Amino acid sequence: MPIVSGIILHVKAIVDVGGRQEKVTIGEKVLLSLPDDYSKEVCSLVAKAIFEDSGVLTGQDASSYEVTAKILRQVKGPKVIGFYYRPKTNYRRRFGHRQHYFEAEIISIEKKES
Repeated sequence: MPIVSGIILHVKAIVDVGGRQEKVTIGEKVLLSLPDDYSKEVCSLVAKAIFEDSGVLTGQDASSYEVTAKILRQVKGPKVIGFYYRPKTNYRRRFGHRQHYFEAEIISIEKKES
């Protein structure tokens, strides 16, 4: 398992991202729902599970790891079209919605120093 300045390279993590969970690796780009600290360039994500060569870590063991991501840019998701219709009344309403996301690159997955 290659190690560069304390960062293990062949590690995957499942992180909590805006109400959903995503599997990430170092260098991967992921879409984040508006993070709480979006004014910063680097944010940390909550790890739910860590996959290493030695095995899988969950619970307290996984929470001892820190996943950091660098925010690259703000993007819009796909357009979702909604439609209201009531029969026999000539009532039709159409609306659209696009969710705002941040594109972020996973910089590191490393164990917190305690």
